Amino acid sequence: MLVVLLWVWAWLTWSNAPDQLPLHFGFSGEPTRWGPRSPLSWFGPSVLATLLAAGMGWLARWTSERPERINLPGKERLAQLPPRYHGPVNAVVRKIIGWATLETVALMGFVQWATIRAAAGEDAR
Repeated sequence: MLVVLLWVWAWLTWSNAPDQLPLHFGFSGEPTRWGPRSPLSWFGPSVLATLLAAGMGWLARWTSERPERINLPGKERLAQLPPRYHGPVNAVVRKIIGWATLETVALMGFVQWATIRAAAGEDAR
């Protein structure tokens, strides 16, 4: 859902984007490189958030299929258990990956927010 909001937000603000957009931010939060307005420079954080969310969703499913793919202490013992006992561990792993996905998409949202603010001439920090 958050990824969809990023796309909607980028789409709604695209028509007001200036000709020059910040492409890189320094440690201070100030833009250090500018470039011409293009769909990739404006929608880049949304594209990256979509790809990362899809990849992390795939990772959650892939690790759930076989417990030996999960890098956990004692995973050998888990792998030796019957599959019906894998569920609780898989649920925790999926939850951890879900939270990491949320944090990653939120970070891309922050990058998009900072880009929009800096492009408008406002403080991006």
